[in-house]
Amino acid sequence: SAGLASILLVIVVACAPSLAPALGALWLVALILAIVVRRGRGAGRIIWLVIPSVAVFLPLVWSHLTRGDPLAVFADPGRPLAVAG
Repeated sequence: SAGLASILLVIVVACAPSLAPALGALWLVALILAIVVRRGRGAGRIIWLVIPSVAVFLPLVWSHLTRGDPLAVFADPGRPLAVAG
């Protein structure tokens, strides 16, 4: 179940990178709850949940950081829409 959850997390973050900060906060809360409430049982599964997402998006993050545009990592994919206004 942890493997499937990590694959689903990669898919969700690939489709909507703007959700990454919120999902990261939820991951941190889940990790803290696993450590405090369950006394560490299951914390390893929660830690490894984000490893595939980090591995997939690390080249993109590095590319945007070296270009000097770190917030572009959170931009949703697709063509930009030019709106006159």
